[in-house]
Amino acid sequence: MKDMLSKDLEEGHGGCSADVLSATELRVQLAQKEQELDRAKEALQAMKADRKRLKAEKADLVNQMQQLYATLESREEQLRDFIRNYEQHRKESEDAVKVLAKEKDLLEREKWDLRRQTKESTEHSGALRSQLDLKENRIKELEAELAMRMWQYVQPASQLQTTCNHTSPGPPHLTSSCIGIVCDQPPR
Repeated sequence: MKDMLSKDLEEGHGGCSADVLSATELRVQLAQKEQELDRAKEALQAMKADRKRLKAEKADLVNQMQQLYATLESREEQLRDFIRNYEQHRKESEDAVKVLAKEKDLLEREKWDLRRQTKESTEHSGALRSQLDLKENRIKELEAELAMRMWQYVQPASQLQTTCNHTSPGPPHLTSSCIGIVCDQPPR
């Protein structure tokens, strides 16, 4: 250390030897150099402390960065899972919508078929009702014609009215005894 100081002294005085300088000057210079040395030691200690602190901060930052990267990777994986699930649900929803649309179309066709069938059935029912009415009317006509013919058939047997208690002319309101007589009569 003293060698360093001596060297500094020589450099400071332009190469003068230590003999030329007075002892007081040397002491002053030595005190200055010792102060500089103390300051340098303090600066070195401060730098070492700073270096130690910076290393700790660096290690802390590295840990934080590692945690951040781990968090980012985790979030990225969660996001990928979310996107994958979303895409899957979207596809399932689209498929379900397509199935529902097909079912709706099928039901619409069935509904229109049923409406058409109902309309046709109603029309057919109306036609059958008309036919039934016509047939009922025809039956009534035939019954009336039958009654008339029976009356005409019974009319020649009016000579037998004396045995029957029935005296009114017209369509037959015949008693069973009168019908029996008429039926026993041979046709003329």
